[in-house]
Amino acid sequence: MNPKDARTLHNRGYARSKNGQFDRAIADYDQAINLDPGYAQAFTNRGRSYLEKHDYDRALADLRQAVKLDPKDRLSLVALAAACDHQGQYDCALNAYDQALESNPDDLDSLLGRGSAYVSLEQYDPAMRDFDKVLRLRPNDADAFAARGRANALRRRVPEAMADYDQALKIKPDDPVALVNRGLLYIDLRLFDMAIRDYDRVLRANPRELKALDNRGAAWLSKGNPDRAIEDFNSAIGLDPKDAFALLSRGMAYVVKGEFDRGMKDIDEAVELKPGDEKMRTVRDRTRAKGRQTFPQKQ
Repeated sequence: MNPKDARTLHNRGYARSKNGQFDRAIADYDQAINLDPGYAQAFTNRGRSYLEKHDYDRALADLRQAVKLDPKDRLSLVALAAACDHQGQYDCALNAYDQALESNPDDLDSLLGRGSAYVSLEQYDPAMRDFDKVLRLRPNDADAFAARGRANALRRRVPEAMADYDQALKIKPDDPVALVNRGLLYIDLRLFDMAIRDYDRVLRANPRELKALDNRGAAWLSKGNPDRAIEDFNSAIGLDPKDAFALLSRGMAYVVKGEFDRGMKDIDEAVELKPGDEKMRTVRDRTRAKGRQTFPQKQ
């Protein structure tokens, strides 16, 4: 291999990333970009490797540069949308999916992703239109049923949500997306044991499923068992130290246990990771105000 060949370095990096060797892949992409700073595909794939490492700041920077260099590349736009979503930048994710759909309005994966971005922005009507279109064109899409189920659940349409989850699981038994989302609905309905059973099913198949760990922890916390909750949040944070939800929730669990300062440290770190998340800031401010009354500091 000619070490000065940017394409060859990129291709070796891509092969390494496919084998899960993300640090070595990134080193190859670094060299390729140094040789050819306009190499959009190298920025895209380095950004995707950073995504796999949960390094969302670097992923965003690379993927934005990739889109700047090649504004119509679908792979770059979809990866950018994923990075934005992880950072809680749902408008950014929505814009990326819109760009991807400009050149192919029937790109079903982008429609599904855009629908989920709409749900995160609480814009349920356009989300439902995207999910319905996916299901018209791909009637056996378990992920689309699971995503539509989540939208129905958030709109408090419980029977419709359950029907969507049941259909998703009929198509794809033990589908992690459907089980994770149905578990969320069970939590909303205060059926914590049923939620935990769904998350147990997911985690038996894949102990590294972050959303299942996060949400099972939330179910344990809501059930009044902060110690079991902290176990799940510790596992999630071990897999992704920048899991803001797990940090926020672990902080709340510590507060429930009476460890106010330890809890606020986690909560503050979560807000630092997602400074634009208004809900997290509200939780932090209310917890701090309540904690000053409940856990007065020694003078």
